[in-house]
Amino acid sequence: MKTLIGFTLESNGTLAAAAAEAREETALSAQIFDEHRPIVVEQAESRVPTYGFTWNNPIVGADGTVRVSDNLVWQDPHNVAIKYRTLPTAYVISADVENLDAVLARLDTHNIAYKKLDAGITMTLQQYGGTTKTATLSAAKSVTFEGGAYIIPVDGYKAYITAYLFEPDNTDVTEGVCTFSQVGDLAVSDIYRSTENFIAAKMGVKGTYVEIATDGKTVANAVVDGVTYESVATEGENAYVVRANDTVTINFTDGTSKTYVYRDLVAYDIVEGDGSSWTEDSDHNITFVVNGLFSKFVGIKVDGKDVDKANYEVKAGSTIITLKASYLDTLAVGEHTITVVYTDGSTDGTFNVHAKANSPATGDNNHMFLWIALLFISGGAVITLTVVDRKRRSAVKK
Repeated sequence: MKTLIGFTLESNGTLAAAAAEAREETALSAQIFDEHRPIVVEQAESRVPTYGFTWNNPIVGADGTVRVSDNLVWQDPHNVAIKYRTLPTAYVISADVENLDAVLARLDTHNIAYKKLDAGITMTLQQYGGTTKTATLSAAKSVTFEGGAYIIPVDGYKAYITAYLFEPDNTDVTEGVCTFSQVGDLAVSDIYRSTENFIAAKMGVKGTYVEIATDGKTVANAVVDGVTYESVATEGENAYVVRANDTVTINFTDGTSKTYVYRDLVAYDIVEGDGSSWTEDSDHNITFVVNGLFSKFVGIKVDGKDVDKANYEVKAGSTIITLKASYLDTLAVGEHTITVVYTDGSTDGTFNVHAKANSPATGDNNHMFLWIALLFISGGAVITLTVVDRKRRSAVKK
């Protein structure tokens, strides 16, 4: 450890600069498929003396005393790739997988972006097969998800963390359990992958790139927060520009330009629950699903007023908000606006509160008074018959 610290100090910032440069290169390239960019899923020691090193591993007793202060240990680094695959641009899983909540929760823990896709969506994907020891990949094929799906882009500097979670047979140097398939959250065949460029931007997932329409014009360059990018990737009539904090300006070869506010380009959306209805005195809740990262969630407003956290529940997936019936019962009859607030944006939706309906008038109820009258008449007839019968019995006895 001392050697490592000393080496870092001697580098005088060059090591940190190199790490930052590598991180930026990974962030900018992950959404562009490259068949030569690997994800190593199994590695081993080369045992070449040149690459090994000695380090001091003191032996400390249970009571905290140092038993052996100088305990030099030879370490062979795991520097040989045994098995690898090309790095995809996204992973896709069905919205119907059994342990979806556990998968989304772990993605939220790592702050990895994802988005729910509409039911019935069809995509061209490869599917994993085999086992967690020897996984295989199918040829690309058309896949339809009847119940919807979740897309998890391999994007930004977390590209490799995402890949290591989803590659079914990835193993660390101690052959530990670290992937979704190895811990049992996903079956190997539950996992699909895409190699389509800029798929995150195309699907509306906040990430390294944003999709901007070119209106059929040729792009000359782009200015992002004052920084000019001479090379801009395009596909069809769309350009893919790195994310901004403020504004993006696209300059065209015909001398015209268009400027966009970044937040408007990556607006959040309520993907489920918008336009919901609730009736007074009902015991059910209203649930909204928003495509924003749960880790960026701030709170909600109804009709412009902050809602106390006691009046709703929120959980990951992307963001699932449930308004409690006890809170809904305090609102006036009519349409209301809900605003979901994130650290970097917000989105609005609506819901309606309906008045409690009176008991419905059915055909039987329309004749209620007739039935009551008949009941009394019938009851009177029974009483009359009983009295007459008693008189007859009395006469017989005499």
